[in-house]
Amino acid sequence: MDERISVFVAWLLASRGRIVGTGLGILLGLFTLKYGFLKAVFLLFCLTAGYMVGAKVDRQGGARALLDEIFPRGRRK
Repeated sequence: MDERISVFVAWLLASRGRIVGTGLGILLGLFTLKYGFLKAVFLLFCLTAGYMVGAKVDRQGGARALLDEIFPRGRRK
């Protein structure tokens, strides 16, 4: 049983791009049915932007570091 799980996890890691792409395709389809195409694309754009900002905050160690990068302290009054 443990060998099956390790093989499955290895497959998931090797196929993560396809899995994420499939999930995004399903979400786009569901959002398109519910809200219409343009609203669904805008929603996915906002979700992607939020994810990217959150990932940058995680890498830099907090929101303060991100704000310091966007607005350097030398320019603040």
